[in-house]
Amino acid sequence: MFKRTHIALVIPIMTLLIMISCDNSLQPIDNFTESYSIYGKLDLKADTNFIRVKDLNTPLLPEATETFEGEVVLQDVNAGTEEVLDFRRIRFEDIFVYNFFTTQAISGQNEYRLQVRKSGEVVSEITARTPEIAGINIQRESESCFSPITVRLDPVMQGEYLTVELSFVFSGIRYPRILPLSEQDRTDGIFEFTFTPQSVLDDIFVNSPVFQFGRVLCRDLSEGNIYMDIVHYGEGFSNRDEDNGLPVPGTFKTLYGLYSEEVLIPILN
Repeated sequence: MFKRTHIALVIPIMTLLIMISCDNSLQPIDNFTESYSIYGKLDLKADTNFIRVKDLNTPLLPEATETFEGEVVLQDVNAGTEEVLDFRRIRFEDIFVYNFFTTQAISGQNEYRLQVRKSGEVVSEITARTPEIAGINIQRESESCFSPITVRLDPVMQGEYLTVELSFVFSGIRYPRILPLSEQDRTDGIFEFTFTPQSVLDDIFVNSPVFQFGRVLCRDLSEGNIYMDIVHYGEGFSNRDEDNGLPVPGTFKTLYGLYSEEVLIPILN
């Protein structure tokens, strides 16, 4: 039995809402075999999480999208509670779109279910699983650009997914590189990978047809830090680009649990 709460929320973040309304990554893809498209995320570290829901049977006309028929409900499956989500209506390219949101704390190692209901009947739903926030341990022999760095995350359970992006600041600009990871990097719930800063710099500047700087060494960098950005996705996350592992809109119902972490790793420059 789910305990139900209606929460009316007033949040002073209209700038963020406008950004999301214009963000193509939150733009659902129409498919008339589905009654609703759903696209969003449940971020363990976010104060507010947004989920865009669109009625695919509604014509793309201003007057047809002025109202949203039905209600969107987020269920915490483990706790047995549910929340009827409020929304922000945003005008976007002459139609109205609906960003539903929640400010409830999203917990790790949990299951959430989003339902769209009309007249009390569930007409569409999707489930997301969240990961537990992993501890991060960094091991290295020195801060040299040529010294390997080993990163260990614990836990990263079977079925969960990581993306790791390294960025270096050169001439005041951050240049990123996504590390290729493998399932072989995971053992008994521990994910471990190793990289050498200079090798990553070579991949960015020497092995790329885009940049013509020649070889860049750590001493050439503007800052003596590597920015390591980690995104940890919950079990079942599969809607990702095969080349870089990043999420892409490509299904008509996408909801995933995640969190992100940025770690600064000092290097000698």
